[in-house]
Amino acid sequence: MSNRSAAYEHFRQWAASLLAHHDTEVYQFSTISALLEGVYDGDVTIADILRHGDFGLGTFNHLDGEMVILDGVCYRLRADGSATRAALTDRTHSRRSPDSTPTSRSPSKPPPRRPK
Repeated sequence: MSNRSAAYEHFRQWAASLLAHHDTEVYQFSTISALLEGVYDGDVTIADILRHGDFGLGTFNHLDGEMVILDGVCYRLRADGSATRAALTDRTHSRRSPDSTPTSRSPSKPPPRRPK
């Protein structure tokens, strides 16, 4: 087995074990390709996102900061180094077809460690 295929298999097994620890869903509503196509605004609110999970990454409308969702709290990180709690009414970019990626997590199961 080549190094590349071994790395792929290692990652695949890690990702499968990570997903096995999620109760209900992995929710994705947009992709990096939407950003690359210039889709910088949308109508999905932070409140909408938090209905689907307590952990995720993304960006805000007009690329106004990076989104980090941790333990059900959404933060906005800006280039100046500031980090603030996002308002539930703040919006994020989206694409027409369902494609941030918050995920539900079971409190009774800790997430697996990434293999070494």
